[in-house]
Amino acid sequence: MQHAEDLRATIVPTMRMNDADKLAARQALAADYLPKWAGYAERQLTSEGPFFAGAKLHVVDLKLHMVVRWFLGGSVDHVPPTIFSGAPKLLRVHDAVRDHEGVKAWYARR
Repeated sequence: MQHAEDLRATIVPTMRMNDADKLAARQALAADYLPKWAGYAERQLTSEGPFFAGAKLHVVDLKLHMVVRWFLGGSVDHVPPTIFSGAPKLLRVHDAVRDHEGVKAWYARR
């Protein structure tokens, strides 16, 4: 879970930057930090899944889902929504959480 917080703490300061600085900072993050972050996450996802620790949904899965969802949705300017395409296990967790009946029911209430 701290891994997701580290990512958030790295991205959030770029939200307060002017456009030129934001562009440069996010391009640098997309070129180096984000692929490395995804690689570290991949190494931690050792179970056969679909979730972080196996078949049961945990809070860490929700946290990873929210981070990946943020990027996949194209909400982070100057970072391609495909940034995690080389991280199949991370995307597997994202998709499993997205497709979980409890999560779908929660989103349906909103």
